[in-house]
Amino acid sequence: MRFTQVVLALSVLAGCGRGCSGKSTEVVVEAGAVVSAIPPAEAAPPPIDLLYATNAIVAVSSRVDNPRDIPDHIVDHREDTAWNGKTGDLTGAWMAFRVPDDAHVDYVMVSAGFDKTNAKEDLFTGNYRISKVRVLREGVQLREATLDTDERRPQRIDIGTAGGDFTLEVTGTVPGSHAGWKEITVSELAVFGTPGKNLRAKPGPPLVRVGSLDVRETAYDDTAALTYEGACKMFIADDNAAADEANKVFGRDATATAECTPPTARGPGHGNVVETAHVSITAAPRGAYETGFDGEVLALRSAAGVKLTNVRVSGKETAWFWNVTYELVSESWVGEKLVVDVQELRVADSDGYAPPGHEDELHSEVKTVMRTTCDATSVTCTTSERK
Repeated sequence: MRFTQVVLALSVLAGCGRGCSGKSTEVVVEAGAVVSAIPPAEAAPPPIDLLYATNAIVAVSSRVDNPRDIPDHIVDHREDTAWNGKTGDLTGAWMAFRVPDDAHVDYVMVSAGFDKTNAKEDLFTGNYRISKVRVLREGVQLREATLDTDERRPQRIDIGTAGGDFTLEVTGTVPGSHAGWKEITVSELAVFGTPGKNLRAKPGPPLVRVGSLDVRETAYDDTAALTYEGACKMFIADDNAAADEANKVFGRDATATAECTPPTARGPGHGNVVETAHVSITAAPRGAYETGFDGEVLALRSAAGVKLTNVRVSGKETAWFWNVTYELVSESWVGEKLVVDVQELRVADSDGYAPPGHEDELHSEVKTVMRTTCDATSVTCTTSERK
């Protein structure tokens, strides 16, 4: 290569800006010739939903006391489902997400409310809607944003920073027309940006937790009664009441009923926990996106009565775009703590991010071991991912 050709090749590289591939392009010319060929810069890839493309985690501040209204609805890419917070959890409620540190978050898309209308009611105007949010990264405020409470579609909040832990805290709300509905409702949350090296092999919905990005919700003990039979009756009544409410809201007439069978085998207890047991439960899904479960949950009996927790130790959960198979790994007392490890295999088929023309090919399988620790003194349990 002659000297004039070398200089030209280096000049082309020197002009390579952001988005260039970094590959040298040799333009061969004779000395004295006019040079006009400069390689075009490669276009930057469009932002994608980082919640589906990376090993992301989403958390919400609370959940409504309804076993069929699950927090996962906030990331199911359907406007006619929604996360519902606990009744009264309005200003101060929050949504959080964690994406890899090497990702770049361009913007967030979030709904102001529940974009669902049926023949009987408009759930968007009937429910509370979010008017203002505060955006924080690693606990430091980035900005405040105002949402249009008349806009049903997800709204954009620009971020423009590296990945990590983010929180969208609700700082303003507008009440709905239905006086009895006092819950935050959000149809969709999506996070768009550029992933780093931590891409999932196949895109799929993120894990969704309640109360923290790191620790899952405290096991529910709403189905507490003096006996296993009484706790089962309470569970069935609660499940059927939730289904009846869904029927009213969504205009359906589902007649399936839940089943609950007291345990035949029981284990030893410690402290205030007299014994542990596994209780068989069947809760059939009543609709296209409502969850169903057929398996066993952990129960604790103390002098005060029996608590059916939401810790699923075996069986299968089904929903419209995923299913989870639960398998007990180990269960033992460590001092005054009951430690239960359960493997969860989550299989999802969804309409998340995919290359154009391949949207129907999404399929992901995530295997996780969750550890539940129950305190024998307080008779309460918490669950977190086993490291």
